[in-house]
Amino acid sequence: MGETAALAAIVLTYSVVQSVFGVGLLVFGTPTLLLMGFPFEDVLAYLLPCSIAISFLQVAETGFSLEPVRKLFLLIAAPCACLGTVVALVVLSGTLDIRAIVGAVLLATAIVRIFPAIQLRLSRLIRNRLRFFLGGVGIIHGLSNLGGGLLTVVVGAIYDRDKRETRRHIAFGYGVMGTIQLATLFATRSASDWS
Repeated sequence: MGETAALAAIVLTYSVVQSVFGVGLLVFGTPTLLLMGFPFEDVLAYLLPCSIAISFLQVAETGFSLEPVRKLFLLIAAPCACLGTVVALVVLSGTLDIRAIVGAVLLATAIVRIFPAIQLRLSRLIRNRLRFFLGGVGIIHGLSNLGGGLLTVVVGAIYDRDKRETRRHIAFGYGVMGTIQLATLFATRSASDWS
């Protein structure tokens, strides 16, 4: 299978996962493409448009109302995602293997998911320090493209009994951060990079 066909198969498969579960394309696609040898900026360019489109469709299905948690997302997580993306693409580019950050985020997310006691304590902390955690999700997403796993924990802590609300706010958050990342990617790449 050629590189283009493999890339298309990965994007298609993980897009289906994201459309069902709310996350998947970036969470699984990012480490997969990095392990295949793609540079981080190319990973963003390949995955973000599809992820944004899926999130947009999921949000459109339930409405674009600007609820308090969404306002916080726009005010806190979005600028932090921009900052994290700039750091990853400009400051750390060529000096640090982004796969180390991606691996650390995957490990941390897995630990939270595997141990319910940790998730319960974290949920209590999130409810008390929501702004701090939204900022953290934004920074981590910008740095690694893997804020989705942590985003589900943060939103799940707020809407722990309502799965529908959880999914619609995850889609909104994902869409916002993805759009910010894509805009930052375009802004930080020179015209020659795109030619």
